Amino acid sequence: MKKITRLLILTTVVHTCFASCKPKQSFLYIPLEKYKYREAKIQPGTELELLAFSGGKKSDEESLYYYQFLVLDMTTKDTLRIFTPLISIDDPEEAGKKIVTTPLEFDPDKHITTAYYEAKDSITNLMLQAAESFKDYKSGDSIDLNSLMGSINKKQFVVINRSIPEFDDPKYRAVIGVLHFKDQPW
Repeated sequence: MKKITRLLILTTVVHTCFASCKPKQSFLYIPLEKYKYREAKIQPGTELELLAFSGGKKSDEESLYYYQFLVLDMTTKDTLRIFTPLISIDDPEEAGKKIVTTPLEFDPDKHITTAYYEAKDSITNLMLQAAESFKDYKSGDSIDLNSLMGSINKKQFVVINRSIPEFDDPKYRAVIGVLHFKDQPW
């Protein structure tokens, strides 16, 4: 009975979020260091089935947003929240490289609902923090490391979509990471 109830709730969330998430959304942005959540244990490479996406506003020069995806861990069948500042795919033109973008580019109309968890390591964090600093540089330009390091102190926020209570439900354990896709979801 518990699994049936959970399935009905998740089906409702998926339908609400992926089919009609546009009307009257209400967002709350909580500083990452102050946001309290129960941490999930998940291995890099774990296959995830996407259930819902929080949406939110675009990261800017001063702020970095961790968007939420509600997912089903296909190994354990647990429902989790993934806080992610970006999503990625393999670069089809250059082996071993990735193309990354904001989760706001995620297009539910493409019906791509399988992703793989990747841990957010220190290199990813530096790239995220410095992304706006690199936007005006061209290949071959020298970069002043001191000014770059001074520009990577962005405020970090977790996006809470208050229109859908599941995005702030403490029963769903959470983890920070990157969602990697085999197919382009944007």
